[in-house]
Amino acid sequence: MISLAKLQVPHAWFLHFYVVSIVSSIFWGIQLVAHSSLLQAISVQESRPPSRAMSFDQVRLTWLLMLVQGMRRLYECVLVSKPSKSSMWFAHWLIGIAFYLAVGVAVWIEGVGMLICVVIRALIEKRLT
Repeated sequence: MISLAKLQVPHAWFLHFYVVSIVSSIFWGIQLVAHSSLLQAISVQESRPPSRAMSFDQVRLTWLLMLVQGMRRLYECVLVSKPSKSSMWFAHWLIGIAFYLAVGVAVWIEGVGMLICVVIRALIEKRLT
């Protein structure tokens, strides 16, 4: 039987964190731009008043900075860092993946109150045209 403590992933797998970060940023960026039904469904669960939320511009800036950070770290992993024989326990690798998925949501969840306002405004404008 394999001991869980011996399940290791190689150092090269660290780049998965940044691929997940970039894919998550792109996914949520598309959701923000398209005012998707997924974003709307999550947004309506928020009970905080819009006045206490981040502005839509702050949400976009935070999203952009997270995308740039993921791209920078992926670039470093692929082109700058030297190959290493170090490894990481697979559970820590999974936690890292979960972290980057959660951060993808966290960058816009603070501004969800304003996102609701932007989505409603876009829907109203769409109906008026």
